[in-house]
Amino acid sequence: MSKKKELKVFYCTDHDAHYVGGVSLVKAKDRHEGKRLLDAQLKEAGLKTFREKKYTLVEVPREEAWAIILHDGDY
Repeated sequence: MSKKKELKVFYCTDHDAHYVGGVSLVKAKDRHEGKRLLDAQLKEAGLKTFREKKYTLVEVPREEAWAIILHDGDY
């Protein structure tokens, strides 16, 4: 039996957005797949993809409890 690879969770707060800062969560097997999945959603929303505007995917740690403020409303 093959062991199924666990998916990772990433967040992004610096991708293209319509008005104020965009914030996204991505669940994927790795950062490469995460960018592909997020790019598809950005394109569907009429926003720039990674190729057009670089962004950062940050992996959420799974080994410990955590809380992350994705957008605090400050410009």
